[in-house]
Amino acid sequence: MADHAVRLLQRNDDRSQIYGLVTAGAALGVGPLALADINLDDLDLALEVGEIADAELGRRLVSDADAFHPLDDFFHFYGYPPDVIEWIESTPLSDANLPPTAYTLYGGGGREVADVAARLHLNPARLQAAASAEGSAGGVDSAGDPLFYTQFDENWAVADASGYVTINPNAYRFKAWLSLEQR
Repeated sequence: MADHAVRLLQRNDDRSQIYGLVTAGAALGVGPLALADINLDDLDLALEVGEIADAELGRRLVSDADAFHPLDDFFHFYGYPPDVIEWIESTPLSDANLPPTAYTLYGGGGREVADVAARLHLNPARLQAAASAEGSAGGVDSAGDPLFYTQFDENWAVADASGYVTINPNAYRFKAWLSLEQR
């Protein structure tokens, strides 16, 4: 299964139902997925080594394609206003103001928590708490300080030790969080 890609699909009538679908030869499905399981790198690896794969679910996801939409289309599917979608899709994922020789792990970018909360009508305190948890890499460094994600990858938030957090509202894991945690 070397040439494959995992697509995340969301049920049209139940946003809490998110599935992974891979079509490389036979269609394989996985899900419904919990938020902790929605990570394309992990799903891809698990499918590659054969840990997870459900051919019957894959066939159902393909045959009932009209009942699902790609998770990437979340904001379009749920009718967010065009200006909000444009703002989300134009989220910078790094800070162009950092000089190329700057010694910093923090890549900058993202949107401020307050801005995301206001534009998407979310509870700012709940969003801050979730973003802080998403931005935490877990563990500590050799000095005993907590580790944080400093650049966007699979994570939808980046943070630093001061508590500063920014969000990528266009990240698929953020869309999954909205679907599974904000109902």
